[in-house]
Amino acid sequence: MELDELKKSWSLFSKELQKETIANEEQIAELIANYKAKSTKSLGRITDFQRASLALGGLVLLLCIVSIIFISQWVEDELWQDKIAVILGFISLSLLAAMVWDWKTYRWSLQTRIDIMPVAEVSRRMTVFRQWIKYEVIGLCIWIVAVNALVYWLRDYDEAPVVAQIFFIASSLTFDAIAIYFLYKKGIYKHLDSIRKSIEELEDIDTTNK
Repeated sequence: MELDELKKSWSLFSKELQKETIANEEQIAELIANYKAKSTKSLGRITDFQRASLALGGLVLLLCIVSIIFISQWVEDELWQDKIAVILGFISLSLLAAMVWDWKTYRWSLQTRIDIMPVAEVSRRMTVFRQWIKYEVIGLCIWIVAVNALVYWLRDYDEAPVVAQIFFIASSLTFDAIAIYFLYKKGIYKHLDSIRKSIEELEDIDTTNK
């Protein structure tokens, strides 16, 4: 009798344990799905930004080319024509290079399928992408300094009073720093940090289940 009761108790315990295991597996699967959905949404925001950047870059490039073609009709002074043409030419070439770079990073983002790729592969791709964004920020900072230098030359600030020169440099650097901060730190890096946090959580879940 005691043996039958023991078998019965063990059978009930085994069924409860099995139900609990199934419930835990379902919770883990739901948790993984939530993290992947959150990461996919953040990556989607980044690709939207890249798509807008490509479109805007193409529009500005077209305007620069049109301006170079018709500059002689809009500006009479030949010296100013040459200076403006130099700046527009520099902006056009740098925009073309930036668009090639943006297309490369955009394609990388699109090909990063968080929903179907292994966590390790997603982590690797996002690490590479984050490094590329770092290079992009450095390149943008150098570009902005170059553009400010060209504007400084165009407006003949070297002949202006020292106070005016200091004001131009300080205001330009301040505006550029604020723009870069909000564009990248509050924009792209916000989503990259969210993706990295989700990947870390997924890696912890993957490690725990092994």
